[in-house]
Amino acid sequence: MDLFGGAIDVSNFRSNISHNYLPPKSSITYNGLINEYYFPTSKKETENPLTITAKSSISKDPKNQKEKEYFTSILVTSKYDGDNIKKLGRPKLNLVIVLDISGSMSSSFVDSSYRNTKSNETEKSLNKLEIAKRALKGLTEQLKETDNFGMIVFDNETDLVQEFSNWKSINKDKMYQAIDKLQPRGGTDMSLGFKMGVEMLEIYLKKTKENQDDRQNRIIFLTDAHPNTGEYSSTGLLGLTKKYSEKKIYLTLVGIGVDFNTDLCNIITKTKGANYLSVNSASEFRRKVKEDFDFIVTPIAFDLQIKVEGAKILNVYGSPDHEDTLIKSDDNLIDISTVMPGNRNEKNETEGGAVILKLDKSVADGIPFKITTSYKDTKGNSFSDQQTVNFIDIIKNDQDKDSFEDLMARKSILLVHYVSFVHHILDKGNVDQESKKQIKEFMEYFSQEMKEIGDESLDRELGIFERLLEFDEN
Repeated sequence: MDLFGGAIDVSNFRSNISHNYLPPKSSITYNGLINEYYFPTSKKETENPLTITAKSSISKDPKNQKEKEYFTSILVTSKYDGDNIKKLGRPKLNLVIVLDISGSMSSSFVDSSYRNTKSNETEKSLNKLEIAKRALKGLTEQLKETDNFGMIVFDNETDLVQEFSNWKSINKDKMYQAIDKLQPRGGTDMSLGFKMGVEMLEIYLKKTKENQDDRQNRIIFLTDAHPNTGEYSSTGLLGLTKKYSEKKIYLTLVGIGVDFNTDLCNIITKTKGANYLSVNSASEFRRKVKEDFDFIVTPIAFDLQIKVEGAKILNVYGSPDHEDTLIKSDDNLIDISTVMPGNRNEKNETEGGAVILKLDKSVADGIPFKITTSYKDTKGNSFSDQQTVNFIDIIKNDQDKDSFEDLMARKSILLVHYVSFVHHILDKGNVDQESKKQIKEFMEYFSQEMKEIGDESLDRELGIFERLLEFDEN
């Protein structure tokens, strides 16, 4: 999952649907869904931090099948992907856990308003804080002896659970006992919790004599994201996240429960170095952090810019900085604040890392255009790459049908169409008979594309549609 910050997955969306609840469309982003799927890795990988590959497609919108649409899918992979992050070694970590123990964390992990059908019965009986505590233990299991760690809790006040220390020296049994005793209590002052987490890091950074060049600073913030007012302001969590990202203190938001505020998470984690994921099952979360922890906490590049010369960008999909953005400027410049490495499967395919550009139909003239990418690594070194793209070959193969340069392009376009269609359903606010008719038609298109692509993991999206077809109209 070469991540561009933002949502690591769309598990909150899936959990809502599994509980027969229609979530807001912010629960499923293009970026989050793309991060759940694997794409063929470029054969031209270099020793540079990133490798950029561009592939083009011509595809009709499956909802109307009228005008052709032109796309270029850009896949970003890195030398740190898969097992390489262990071979090369992730940086040492200065980590502070900030845990929400406000009153809202006393509510059931699955709210009573969610019409549950297939929930884990054990976890159904637990409140959000109990699930968060279990998830937290899964997180700390990933730490190394060379990492530093501290933990605080907050409601409308803050308390120290573990002073900032080297992980090897910490009495884990004593710390876990203190965590087990935590109970929900007051209000939700998220910015206060974040400030105290930052303060813990800054005190250490000021007094340490150790070289910090090979260390990453991160706050992992576990909350149900039911904030008091003001968190979107310059002095709230959003403003603080931006301020301290410039000081190389980055944020991972972990949303607890199926009803956490995905709107707030999406906005905050557009910030440099930030990302978020959700806990919809403590056991599933433990599995995820065991596989992906090193990727989640390790930025490898910043300020990735994609500039197109000779073609007009209409929309961008897959970047948290440009989520389904209509490009209004004439500079054709896409900014992505953060890139993180990702896992690879047994086929050496890379998880996530695709951003899709919808282009003006003038590219059908077959005139080549250039895509220039530039970025900086974590030490500030600059890198750039330029590729020439031409639609002429896939135009020849078109014959009024969809045409794709390769399977990476085809799969990325299918995922874009899928999210766009789901947003269309979610915008309506209910699944009426007309929606069900549209879902059945889209399922036919999706099933055929899944067969052509040859990826059985896409079948989970058909499962989502089958659940939606079971929804009542109200």
